[in-house]
Amino acid sequence: MKYFTKKDLKNKKIIMRVDFNVKINDEGIIMNDYKIRKVLFTIKTILSSDIKSLVLISHMGRPKRKRMKKLSLTPLIPYLESKLNIKINFVSDLEKKNIEKIKSANKGEVFLLENIRFWPEEEKNDKLFSKKLSQLGDVFVNDAFSVSHREHSSIVGITNFLPSFGGILMKKEIENLKLARERDNSPFSLVLGGKKIFDKLPLVKFFRKKIDFLLLGGAVANTVLKTMDFEVGKSLIDKSVDMKMVGKYFGNKKNGQMNLMMPGDLLVASSKNDDLGIERHYTKVLKDDIILDIGLHTRICFENILSQSKTIIWNGPMGYCENENFTQGTEVVARAIANSSAFSVVGGGDTISAIEKFGLLDKFDFVSTGGGAMLEFLSGNKLPGLVALENHGPHPS
Repeated sequence: MKYFTKKDLKNKKIIMRVDFNVKINDEGIIMNDYKIRKVLFTIKTILSSDIKSLVLISHMGRPKRKRMKKLSLTPLIPYLESKLNIKINFVSDLEKKNIEKIKSANKGEVFLLENIRFWPEEEKNDKLFSKKLSQLGDVFVNDAFSVSHREHSSIVGITNFLPSFGGILMKKEIENLKLARERDNSPFSLVLGGKKIFDKLPLVKFFRKKIDFLLLGGAVANTVLKTMDFEVGKSLIDKSVDMKMVGKYFGNKKNGQMNLMMPGDLLVASSKNDDLGIERHYTKVLKDDIILDIGLHTRICFENILSQSKTIIWNGPMGYCENENFTQGTEVVARAIANSSAFSVVGGGDTISAIEKFGLLDKFDFVSTGGGAMLEFLSGNKLPGLVALENHGPHPS
C-alpha cells in the first residue's frame, strides 16, 4: 500500500474517506468525538498540502439506505469548523449542480458530503455510483481503517477510478495491529467482552495456540455460559451465533496453551436500571436475574493475570457500562492493563468510551478506532478496503 505525501496531493482535488460515525444526542451534541479527533491530523496535513479542494465522505449509523434526520451529518459542521478553523460546505445530495459546485471550488475549499449510507448504492458497491463519487476529485485518500472491512463504494469501488492512497491514521492502525498480531511475548492475554461473540470467534481461532489466557466478560461470557447449560436468566446473549459453534470454540477448559478464564462470580440485578447488584456464583444465577458485571473475585483474578501479562489485546467491556453502577469490572480490567508493563492494544467503541471516562486513554500502547475492522485484521483476514488500496495505488488500472 502507498501512503500519500504532500507532493502527491499538490494542486489536486482530494476525496477523503473518514469515519465520523459518532453518537450524537437529541440536542445535536457529540457524545464521544474520539474517532474524529484521531483523523483531524490527517485532514490538517492534507489542507496544508497546497490542494485545490477537499471532500470528506463518511457514514453515520445504519440508516437502511434511506434518509433519516437523526443520522444526518449536519450536526458535525460546527464541530469541524471550530477544530479546523475553516468553513465547511455541506453537500446534501449528488445532483449535477452540486457536483459542478465542487468541481469549480475555490482553492482550499472543504466540503462535507451527507451521510453516504443515505444512498442505497453505497452498500451495494455499485459501479456507477462509485464512478459518480470519483467525479468529486482527482485523488482518493482512505483514512477510515474502522470501516475498511466493508466492501462499499466509498471504500472499495472508488479506487477503480482514481489514484488511491492510505492516510496517516490508516498507517498507524496497520502498523500497530500488525505488531500486536505478530507478537509472541508471553504471558499473552486476550480479553473479550461486549455484546457480540460471533465476530470475535475468528480472533479466538487465530490466537488460540499463541495466547496463554482468554478472559471473558459481558454478553460474550453470558453466551458461553449458556452453551455450557448454565442458567443466565434474562441476561443479554448473542442470539445471532450458532450455539454449537460457540461450544466448539469454548467447550474445553484448555485448548493448546490457552487457558479459558470464565467469570466465577457475577453481579446480577432484576433490572438494568437498578442502583445495586447482588453477587452470585455462576452456578447460582436465577431465572429472573440479569447479569450486568463480573463479580469481585473474578475482578481480582483478572487483575492478577493482566498485571503479569506481557502482551494484551482487549475488545469489549466486562459489564453494562451504560449504568455506572455496573462499570466496576470494566474499570478494574482497564486499570490493570494500564498499570501493567504489557504491550497493550484496545479497540471497540464501547470500550474506548469506558477507558476515556476512566481517564486512561493515553495509558495503552495503541487504541484502535476499529471494532469489527480491528477484529478482522487481527484474525488474519484481508480487509476489502486495504486490498483495494494495494491493488489500485497511485496508478489506477
